[in-house]
Amino acid sequence: MTELGLTSFMLAAARAHETHRGDALFRDPLAASLAGRRGFALWASLQRARGTAGAGVDPYLTVRTRFLDELALDAARGAGVAQIVLLGAGMDARAFRLRWPAGVRLFEIDRAAVLEAKALVLERLGAHPLCERRVVAADLAADWAAPLIEAGFETARPAVFLIEGVLVYLEPASVDGLLRRLGTIAGPGSWLGADVADARFLADPRVRPVRRWLADQGWAWRFGVSDPEEWLACAGWDAAVVVPGEPSAHYGRWPVEAAARPHADGSVCYLIGARRAGERATVARGGHGPPAHGIGNPGPSDLQRGEEPWRTRRQS
Repeated sequence: MTELGLTSFMLAAARAHETHRGDALFRDPLAASLAGRRGFALWASLQRARGTAGAGVDPYLTVRTRFLDELALDAARGAGVAQIVLLGAGMDARAFRLRWPAGVRLFEIDRAAVLEAKALVLERLGAHPLCERRVVAADLAADWAAPLIEAGFETARPAVFLIEGVLVYLEPASVDGLLRRLGTIAGPGSWLGADVADARFLADPRVRPVRRWLADQGWAWRFGVSDPEEWLACAGWDAAVVVPGEPSAHYGRWPVEAAARPHADGSVCYLIGARRAGERATVARGGHGPPAHGIGNPGPSDLQRGEEPWRTRRQS
């Protein structure tokens, strides 16, 4: 497995910490097992580098996950989009933890070693998805579109594409190639959910210790953009962009006032909800507090209280 593939274990550890909160914005019962000891060790090391040792939960990662959960479910439930594509899926468990409408087909794209490691954990847990799940072994820096189509993706139908926690680690040329390929397969009515750092954030001296730690792991930050709306418009997407702390990306958990836009020093990350050009851009509905039945929390529309619906039922 490449060094970058290990980030997925660390992010699973972050989701596990959020899951154990009483006021969790989402619940991922698979996260702790998918993270494993290595993931928790990496997460603890990163927290020390940031000077937040023992904090456990990261507000940005939590808000980002919830934001993209809502975007994907809004598209699937409200707009009837039945194809979900996770680019750089890693240890993502959305196929197992979200209550998808009938007929949804979810594709997970990542390198083979990452998917194989994930499959071992899922098999050991006896987990089964809550939708049709297909894995696609491919490198996002190469041609991932052809293997996706071979796995059953239908280019004539709309899809939701989620790119979470990925773009910042890619070379600019790889990001350009990814967007070009996305443009060739995203049909009318398609949605895009992503996060991206402001280009100036990558050089912000306040995050120098984190950048150094990440680079030491082989996870150097490489990509950012200061005008995400214009950047995506050039690639054929109409984007609505928010920063954490705005009403649609707050959920009662963002600890500081939302950064104004344009931000003077660029020390922000952006959350993106986009539609194919010519269609109205939307963002996740969000708000200042979680609804009674939050995405991924026990409730009629997602996980039923006391259930673990992803676990294979024992045969009598």
